[in-house]
Amino acid sequence: QRPEEDVDFAVQLLGRLEQWGNAQTIPVLKRSIREKHWYVGSEQVETAARQCLEHIETRLRRQKQGDTLLRPAQRSGAEAPHSLLRPTAGQAENAPEQLLRPGSPLPPG
Repeated sequence: QRPEEDVDFAVQLLGRLEQWGNAQTIPVLKRSIREKHWYVGSEQVETAARQCLEHIETRLRRQKQGDTLLRPAQRSGAEAPHSLLRPTAGQAENAPEQLLRPGSPLPPG
């Protein structure tokens, strides 16, 4: 192969790695960028490697943020820290005949 074909192949490979790379990919990319052993003389490959690293880090950061549970803005009641669902305050108990059941017609309104 010619050197320009190697550069094109490396750039395409890094483009795919952007989409599929994971946390284990990051140290390899960082070391490769720092040592420059596989793209000597090719700014195009270096740029692609830096973009790839940035995309993977951004994607992993977003995934981590999405996996984080958030606390409620307000706490109320003694059990609030231990409960995600709380009954509404001041709501009277519903009579069983007023509750909807599967297959039952809606009450006249």
